Amino acid sequence: FGLKVSPAMSWIKPDIKTISYEGSRININGGLITDFNFTNNYAFSTGFEIISFGGKLGYPNSTADSVYYIPSEDTIPFLLLNRTYRLRYVNLPLTLKLKTNQIGSMVYYGQFGFDMGLRWRALADDEGYQKRITTTNKDVTVQEDVSFFRLSLNVGLGVEYNLAGNTSLLIGANYNNGFTNAFRKESKVLANKNGSRLKQNAFANYVALSVGVLF
Repeated sequence: FGLKVSPAMSWIKPDIKTISYEGSRININGGLITDFNFTNNYAFSTGFEIISFGGKLGYPNSTADSVYYIPSEDTIPFLLLNRTYRLRYVNLPLTLKLKTNQIGSMVYYGQFGFDMGLRWRALADDEGYQKRITTTNKDVTVQEDVSFFRLSLNVGLGVEYNLAGNTSLLIGANYNNGFTNAFRKESKVLANKNGSRLKQNAFANYVALSVGVLF
């Protein structure tokens, strides 16, 4: 059993031509670690984490392909140019940890498995035009457009340094690759110029450096 904190760099990778990648985000994640050892060299590693990730996406703004944010019929349409997503999930990792024998005070390990996440919060900062005036909208709630469930691949490498008795310092690096669409396939609030709802397909990924203590 242990605790960890994980600085991470995240990004959202579009898989559709109407959306473009424009930038990444730096986040701080953290949570609990629980290792169930089968032998000295094999363990099932899980836990409970709060993870934040996101990234900046660009939307087409040509005369023919403009994208508008229309949350309700009574609001003035907002011509969307860029949107920076800030997503937060409750995450359950399910991984297999393969360990070396202890070398001095060190145990090296590789980790492979999957993460299952449930959306907790989804906000965004929008850049664009409203009534032809450059406008930035902060903390726009976008939960209805972000997928509630997230499944991802989790691969990592690290080291456990024995401090005393059963207490060890853990330092590791993990790559997390989203399998499921980060958004609803068809947006509820983003519309093309012709009035049809914007189709969305993108995957949220991140790399994280974990520092923790195992007891």
